[in-house]
Amino acid sequence: MSVWAALAAAASAGTAQAEPPATPSAAQPMTPAAAESSAGVTSYPASFFAPYRPNTALDMVNRLPGFGLDEGANVRGFGGAAGNVLLDGARPASKDESLGALLGRIPAAQVERVDLIRGGAPGIDMQGRSLIANVVRRKGDVTQQVGLIRLERFSEDGRILVGWRYDLNRQLGPRAFDLGLGKLLNYDDSAGRGFRVRRDASGREILREAAGHEEDGWGHYARVNGRGPLLGGVLRLNGAVTDSPSKGEEHFDGTLGRLDVIDRESDLEGEVGLNYARDFGPRWSVELVGLQTFEREDFVSRAEGYRNVRFEAQGEEGERIGRFTVKHRPAATLTVEAGGETAFNFLEGANTLQVNGAPVPLPFSEVRVEEDRAELFALANWRATPVLTLEAGFRHETSTIRQIGQGARERDFQYPKPRFTAAWTPAAGSSLRLRVEREVGQLDFGDFVSEADLTTGVVASGNPDLAPDQAWVYELAAERRFWDTGALVLTLRRRDITDVVDRIPVTATDPVTGVSETFEAPGNIGDGVAQSVSLDATLPLRRLGVPGGEFRADLTWRRSRVIDPTTGEARRISGERPDSLELRYRHDLPSKNLVFNLVWFDGWRETYYNFDQVTRVGLDRFAEAEVQWRPRPRTTLFLSLANLSPFTLRIDRDVYTGRRDANPLAFAEERRTQSQVRAIVRLRQEFG
Repeated sequence: MSVWAALAAAASAGTAQAEPPATPSAAQPMTPAAAESSAGVTSYPASFFAPYRPNTALDMVNRLPGFGLDEGANVRGFGGAAGNVLLDGARPASKDESLGALLGRIPAAQVERVDLIRGGAPGIDMQGRSLIANVVRRKGDVTQQVGLIRLERFSEDGRILVGWRYDLNRQLGPRAFDLGLGKLLNYDDSAGRGFRVRRDASGREILREAAGHEEDGWGHYARVNGRGPLLGGVLRLNGAVTDSPSKGEEHFDGTLGRLDVIDRESDLEGEVGLNYARDFGPRWSVELVGLQTFEREDFVSRAEGYRNVRFEAQGEEGERIGRFTVKHRPAATLTVEAGGETAFNFLEGANTLQVNGAPVPLPFSEVRVEEDRAELFALANWRATPVLTLEAGFRHETSTIRQIGQGARERDFQYPKPRFTAAWTPAAGSSLRLRVEREVGQLDFGDFVSEADLTTGVVASGNPDLAPDQAWVYELAAERRFWDTGALVLTLRRRDITDVVDRIPVTATDPVTGVSETFEAPGNIGDGVAQSVSLDATLPLRRLGVPGGEFRADLTWRRSRVIDPTTGEARRISGERPDSLELRYRHDLPSKNLVFNLVWFDGWRETYYNFDQVTRVGLDRFAEAEVQWRPRPRTTLFLSLANLSPFTLRIDRDVYTGRRDANPLAFAEERRTQSQVRAIVRLRQEFG
């Protein structure tokens, strides 16, 4: 049988699977294959993942066919920031720690199974999504400690970065405690050497420089989580503190002489959160969430050489959240919930700019922004038939944003946010999911304060008149699973956007000199539309004669349209990547305790449209390779080569003498940076 014939046969036949109980809380048979219910819940027991020798819950989630981890949005509030993974049927109370980091601290030995839930299941909060993974941990007493050391070396400049991590997980019956300590590594993987060239409108070269760039940081963190019974319910507590300084350097040497741009940043942030859930009989339950976050950031950037500029920014921000949810299950197929959320957010920032030692006035350089936000919500999840689940919900958001300082003002917003989802599973291995929702974006408070980029010389103004964008979202996903671990998922998405947030010109007048100057700034530019088509494929190769082999592909095409506020012409929304492609090949050799991974990225490109310039950023295709070796059951060694084929970072700017619709080209700038191969060694050791 040919490969194509085998694939066609698999797509038409599917995979015969057992029929477990419909709810994800029911016990599942511990067989190597996944078990799928007609109620849209597919359970993957620990034995399903055993051949892959996972170290953590994150490894297990990443092995789910047709599923991709979504960390959630980095937005204010709790409800809108949800990711697509639950722990024991509940959402983690933390916003500071990413889902990937949290799952990476849960040993695989503590996971009983992972459920993929399509459409909804009794007692499960779908977070407005049509597909959720629920990591269910084992019961009983267990203590486990994990230590990890990470070393990274850059091939060209010889930099060596060292990080480490220690995790303690302890569970005693219904009580659990985990502690995480470590040193983080942050870096820009495009660091390397290259050049910068500028040409005037006639093409004559007016500047040529050799350029070098490096950027890295580190940070120490401590995290603690605990859960246990309280007053008939379950209380979850979490706390975290992170201190993460970083540095960046760019060096230019050419026809104008030498220029060094040095950035230094310190960032201290912390979080305290709680989640309390209690059932009142089999039909009623209540959940309460409280969260407090705080962050302080100090940033200094200085340019020295043929241009002497210094930019400083200090800022503090915080968030306080309270949320309650009441759930009622009047029938086995129907769940109704309602509740509310309140949040107070603030950002206080002060920026200064000096050129040759003289202060330069900046618009909106010293600002405090506060927001009081409230949201009421209600939704119902109904399993209308054994193969069809419907969910309808309505949220209403009100907020008041106050700006204190320059441009002081107060504005009120109200937004209704309806939502409808449907999940249809007509046969084992097949599903169709639909989502229609009105989404409201959240303003980045950093857009209210001015900033400066000393490498390009661009100064951006804050904009106190900025309003959040709103969009009607239409999404349709078709999924087909085959060969136990194979899956094809096709997703179509359209967003009809009102008040698109992009870039606009803002004119500010110096109160001392009376001189007016135009700056770029974030702003609303009208209505737009964004469309995408995504294809995620997981293909196990055992039936094609490659035991232990698996191929994955993630491909997305994107198109958008908005009217440029400067030229009046249609264009893409700034920053949109037209397409992306990632290919992964994994090969397991259980007899030798080896795993090989090869990843290939097709690169990306983005275009940003400012009133006086157009910037195009792109990254060439590149590859990464990794070998995992487990010499002993509790010891894993990872050897990786990142940027195996070093990519080139491309930045092209067309800069005009004024508004680009009415002024000639001042210069075209071309910048290229060649990345470096990075050798990475990680050693993971389990104790206890």
